[in-house]
Amino acid sequence: MIFDVISKYHLLSRLDKHHRYKSWEHCYRYFSKNFISIRDEEILDHGCLHLAFYLASWGMLRGGAFLLQKDYRVHEYFLKDVVTKSHYYKHYD
Repeated sequence: MIFDVISKYHLLSRLDKHHRYKSWEHCYRYFSKNFISIRDEEILDHGCLHLAFYLASWGMLRGGAFLLQKDYRVHEYFLKDVVTKSHYYKHYD
């Protein structure tokens, strides 16, 4: 029974092209494509939006969260401090 319920939910989420699980895919795709160019102001701005919306879709902007009091550009510190560091890149040999 549990397997059936979970399978049905999973199928419905896969069929819904706007399901909140897609926010991870959009965010991941954006950063995979643009992480090297994240220092560019327009790329950084869009990265902040992607990250903010991903976090919002998973409830990180609810009532007591400090992020609720900030605009999306608060994420630029994380993006500049982490995403721009080459030791975080996944290297393929």
